[in-house]
Amino acid sequence: MDRHKKHLRWRDRRPWAGAWLVCALSLAIAATAVCAGAAHASTPPAVAGDQATNNELPEALAAFIDEMAGRLEENLRSSYRDRVEEKLKADPEFSPPEPDARIETAVSQFRNRATARVRELSARNALTDQAGATAVRESRRRAYDEFNDWVRAELRGVPLPERDDDESALSYFRDLARATIIDQNPMSAWLTLLGFIGLGVLVGWAVSTTMRSTSKRLESHDAPLRGQFVSSFIKPVNLLLMTLGVRIGLDVGRIWMPAGVDDFFDSVLGMLVTVSVFWALWNLCGVFTTFVAKVTATTGTTLDNQLVPLLRKTLRIFLLILFALFVADNIFKADVTGFLAGLGIAGLAVSLAAQDSLRNVFGSVTILADKPFKIGDRINLKGYIGTVEEIGFRSTKLRTFDGHMVSVPNSIVVNESVENIASRPSIRRRFTIGITYDTKPEKLREAIEILKELLDGHEWINPDFPPRVVFESFGDFSLNILVQYHFFPPDHWEFMAFSEWFNLQVFERFNAGGIDFAFPSRTLYLAGDAKRKLSVEMLGADLKGPQAS
Repeated sequence: MDRHKKHLRWRDRRPWAGAWLVCALSLAIAATAVCAGAAHASTPPAVAGDQATNNELPEALAAFIDEMAGRLEENLRSSYRDRVEEKLKADPEFSPPEPDARIETAVSQFRNRATARVRELSARNALTDQAGATAVRESRRRAYDEFNDWVRAELRGVPLPERDDDESALSYFRDLARATIIDQNPMSAWLTLLGFIGLGVLVGWAVSTTMRSTSKRLESHDAPLRGQFVSSFIKPVNLLLMTLGVRIGLDVGRIWMPAGVDDFFDSVLGMLVTVSVFWALWNLCGVFTTFVAKVTATTGTTLDNQLVPLLRKTLRIFLLILFALFVADNIFKADVTGFLAGLGIAGLAVSLAAQDSLRNVFGSVTILADKPFKIGDRINLKGYIGTVEEIGFRSTKLRTFDGHMVSVPNSIVVNESVENIASRPSIRRRFTIGITYDTKPEKLREAIEILKELLDGHEWINPDFPPRVVFESFGDFSLNILVQYHFFPPDHWEFMAFSEWFNLQVFERFNAGGIDFAFPSRTLYLAGDAKRKLSVEMLGADLKGPQAS
C-alpha cells in the first residue's frame, strides 16, 4: 500500500519533473549547437587539394559567382567603414584592425562555398538557373554575416580566439563560446531569456496540470477514450510552450550569436517544435488503436485483435520515417530524394518476393472488412462444411463434423462463394408424408388437420414464415401431403429435438386415427381378399374332365 502511494506521489510530480528535464535537455542541445556553430563560423573551411575554380561550372553561373564576389567585396568594405566610423565617434583613440586580409578570406570562402554548392546540385541532377542562383546568394549571405561577426568582435575588443596546437578542444570551445556568446551579450539579455524560459515552463506546467485533471475527470465519467485523447497532448504541449518561451526570449532579449550559430539554433528550435507535433501524433496513434480495439472487441474474431497492435506499430513506424524525412529535408536541408527512390525500389522488391503472402494478408483484411463469417460460424467453403475455428493472416481454419481440420488460404476464401449456414434466420424443413391409396377422403382430410394442429401455436415456428400443409399430389404408390415449416432460432440440435417430437406425434396420431402410411409396394389382387372379391366367369358349364382309358 505504501509503495502504491509512493508511486502515485511520483506520478503527481512527473509533470514538473518532465518539464525541467525537457528544459535542461533543450538547453544542452542549444549549448552544443552554439559551440559547434561558432567553431564552424570562426574557422575557415578547408579546401581539399587545389583551390576550387569555376572551370567546370556552367558559364552563366561562373559569371554570376564572379559578379557576386565583386559585390561582396564592395559590401564588406562599406560595412567595415561604416562600423569603424561609428566606433571612432564613440572612442577616438580606438585603433581599428586591418580588414584587407579578412576581406580576401571572406571572398575566397564565398567562392569555394558557392562552387561546392553548385557542384553538389549538379551531381544530384538538380541544377537549374534558379537553384544555382539561390545557392550562390546563400553562400554570399553567410560570408557577409561571418565578416560582420568578426568586425563586431574586433570593435568590442573581444576578438575570436585562435586555437593553439597544444590547446584541447574543450578549452578552445569554452573560450570561443565565451567570446562569441557570453561576452557579446549583456546580463539583462540573459535574464530576459531565462525569464521567458521559466515563463514557458510555468505556463506549460499549468496547461498540463489542467489537461491532466480534465483527462481524469473524463475517465471517471465513463469516457476513457476522450480522457486518453486529452492526455495525449499533455507532454507535447509542455515541450511546445517551453520551446516558444526560448524563441520569444531570444527575440525579446536580442541575444546575439555568430553567423551560422543563429541559423543552427533556429533549426534546433524548429526541430523541437516538430518533435512536439509528432509526439502528439505518436500518442494519437495509441488513441486510434484503442478505439479500433474497442470496436473489434464485439466481432468475436481474434484476427482483428491481432491486427490492432500491428496497426499501432505500422502507424508509429510510418510516423518515425515521416519525422526523419521532414527534419532532414525542411530543417537540415538534406537531400532525401535518393533515400525515397531507394525505399521505393526496396518496397517493390519485397512486394514481388512476398506477393503470395501479401495476397493472403490482404485477404484476411478483406475478410475483416466484409465479414462473410466469424469464428464459431458453420459454413460451406469449397465443399467443406464445418465450424470456423480461426481466422489468421494466412489462412482460415475449419473443423469439419468428422473432426478434421481444414486450412484454406485467405486469398482463396475471398475469391470463392461462401455459404454461411450459421447466418440463416431460421431452419426450413420441407418433406412429404405419403398415405395409402385406399384411404377414404375423410381420413385424408383428418390427416391434414392433424398435421396443421401439431404445427399450430408453437414458439419455435418463425411467425414470418407460417407452416404449410397441403395435399400435394397423387404419387406412384401414395397420396402425398406436403409439410413445410421454419424453425426459429436456427439452433441445429434444438431443431433436431423438435423434429423428433413432431415425427413421434404424427406417428401416434395417425395410428390412433387408422391412417396408414404408404411405402413402395406392389398389390396383387387375389380371391379371398375380403375387400376385393375376385369375379370369375365360367367359359363352359358342362366341361368334363379327361376320359379314363
